[in-house]
Amino acid sequence: MITKVTHIMCASTLAMVGCADVQDISTGGHTDVQPAVAQQKIAFDQTYRDASGRIEIRVTSSDSGSSGNPHADCAVDANYQLVGGGAEVVNDGNPGALLVGSYPTPDTHWDSWHAVSKAHAYPYTHQVRCFAIGMAFLDANGNYYPPASVAQYLNYQSNWGQSSGSPSASVAIPTGYRIIGGGALTTYVGAGILMTQSSPIGNSWQAASKSQKYVDNGQVHVFAIGISTGYIPEIGGYIDTTYSLNPLANSTYTGSGYGTVSFSGGIPSGYVLTGVGGMAQYNGGGRLLTQIAPYSDSSLDPRINVFVQSKDHGYVDSGTTYEYAIILKRR
Repeated sequence: MITKVTHIMCASTLAMVGCADVQDISTGGHTDVQPAVAQQKIAFDQTYRDASGRIEIRVTSSDSGSSGNPHADCAVDANYQLVGGGAEVVNDGNPGALLVGSYPTPDTHWDSWHAVSKAHAYPYTHQVRCFAIGMAFLDANGNYYPPASVAQYLNYQSNWGQSSGSPSASVAIPTGYRIIGGGALTTYVGAGILMTQSSPIGNSWQAASKSQKYVDNGQVHVFAIGISTGYIPEIGGYIDTTYSLNPLANSTYTGSGYGTVSFSGGIPSGYVLTGVGGMAQYNGGGRLLTQIAPYSDSSLDPRINVFVQSKDHGYVDSGTTYEYAIILKRR
């Protein structure tokens, strides 16, 4: 059975936001939010297997419609169980838009990913792209086990942080599991709180956000997904989680404007990607995340890669953009 534990702490200062519906609270008390319009499935639908051929990952994606505060959902395909996901502001530009959330949706039985972005301080119509990473187990003959066969080895955790102008939160995966994915949602009561971090730290997932240009308060809701360290009969072995506790990381120094970082050469051969994370470190006024997403350019390299992007906003600032990828294989 899937183990789901949600720790919820609703501060009184966020009473107008509420904690009952994770998908709706990301708009907070921001009164001029534009409603999302119809989203569409886009042509990112790729499958990858580990060296054993017994673990398969499928990445799917959806685009929102255009608005100042778009939302997008992306469900995993049949045969797959959600293990991770990502988000991207589609329309880079000036002044640009910023991520508010990239997280699994527990009210849909943890089988889809949700992405949210917003214009901030300046009007900017844009789209947000949502990515869902699904995992499947296959038998020795290449036949798929049902998604429940993966779900029974997963553990889902979530936690709310304290209300602040620069809120943060973390949640750990319990003993007997190793982290393979995670995400975060920022709530706010006024102009907005924007994401600066959503990444693995040891066997936990950590997230942070900040006010930008206008003072505001909000909370971070952080999510973590873990997989059993025990023997898994369906794949005839254990999951090699070496990189789960020591996630691959890369970084790039960024001046003003946009800064993007990705892994050179993509994910190592024999492994599959299950989780993506990013962090925007800044030196002054702030840098905010605009993309934490799995990507593949088959014309250059068929292996999946990870891209993380940040930008300054309202104030010129430099900093370092960090990228994290969680990968696994059977051993």
